[in-house]
Amino acid sequence: MYINNLQYLIQYAPRVILSQSNSGITIYKGQKLKTDFIIDFLNPFYEKYILSKNDKPIKLRLSGIILQKKYHTYTPYLNYLIDEGYIIKSRNHFKGKRCNEYKFIKNMESCEFEEYLNYDSSLHKRLLKFYNDPSNFKSSPVIDEEVLKFTINNLRHINLNYKNAKSFLDDFVVDKKKYLKNLSSIRKIKHNHIYANPDGYGRLHTNFTILKKEIRHEYLTIDGEIAKEIDIKNSQPFFLLKLMSVNMNLIGDAGDDLMTYHDEVIKGNLYEYIQKHTDKQNRSEAKRWIYQVLFGNTYVEYDDFNMLFPTVYRFLKAYKTRFGYKELSHKLQRIESNFIFNKVCKKLMDLGIIFFTVHDSVCVKTSDFMAAKNIFDNEMNIYKTNLKVNLFRRNIN
Repeated sequence: MYINNLQYLIQYAPRVILSQSNSGITIYKGQKLKTDFIIDFLNPFYEKYILSKNDKPIKLRLSGIILQKKYHTYTPYLNYLIDEGYIIKSRNHFKGKRCNEYKFIKNMESCEFEEYLNYDSSLHKRLLKFYNDPSNFKSSPVIDEEVLKFTINNLRHINLNYKNAKSFLDDFVVDKKKYLKNLSSIRKIKHNHIYANPDGYGRLHTNFTILKKEIRHEYLTIDGEIAKEIDIKNSQPFFLLKLMSVNMNLIGDAGDDLMTYHDEVIKGNLYEYIQKHTDKQNRSEAKRWIYQVLFGNTYVEYDDFNMLFPTVYRFLKAYKTRFGYKELSHKLQRIESNFIFNKVCKKLMDLGIIFFTVHDSVCVKTSDFMAAKNIFDNEMNIYKTNLKVNLFRRNIN
């Protein structure tokens, strides 16, 4: 959902399509096609491309029912994009199961996608009405609805120094996908196209959650003040401890390694500990490896981790075997969001402190930083105390 009234949508279009358009019309086999519709067709492929973490071909499922509602007569647009070599049908629909799937087959870079302001047309009158209708508020299965609405409304208070943020990207971000993803996000912020999308696992996705931390720390303001961030160190390994504490039956006899894991996570030093005791060259490499261990599928063995933390590794394998490896990440996200939103943000809201969230962190105005940090630290101390009691209660007894 977008939180502001929009007169146009920021989309991306191949340069050649823009050059061939005449007064918003593209001629195809004697038919007049709306260029806005062609661009609207292609934009989701580009958006998915810049968010993808690899260079595999981009595939999208397109529902004929939805296309019919959006474009009325959509077949000429599909045929145009197929004939021009942009997409092909890669998988047929299966009644009641899946829609037709289409694959983008041109080279994204050679298409030279450009920013395009797709103004209110017969298409977007319906879309913009939907985006801005309060009745379309999307709730979260994890986040308290009052807290969620307050958090989303706070996004109106955030501003960006676009010029400096763009210069930072141009000068320091080399990775192509990260550059394009961040560029798209700051462009939308510049145009005040602020969106908020809570997912089914408790996370709130906004324009700000995908920004590089340097941009958040240097070029975002809340009511004119620089935003300061408070986060949880080793957040996913930390919330794994919570998950273990309520599933002790999957651990069996806990070894001393569990206490070592607990202590390093609580101190925020797990990645450094991993680096010291394995062949990982730096903290970033150690973090990537830990995420592979935590969220990889059930069948991959990690002997090095098993040697360091056999109790934790035994739990990971048992949990993934019982519930599926994807459920582990989903469950940790729910635990994380429950703490961030229903504990920390609830207290910030009660004090009227404006904030925005980036999954495991909270950003506030500089003048509110100490008050927010006290709340954050108090909630963390309560959480850690209860966690340790529950996790090691058998040893205590």
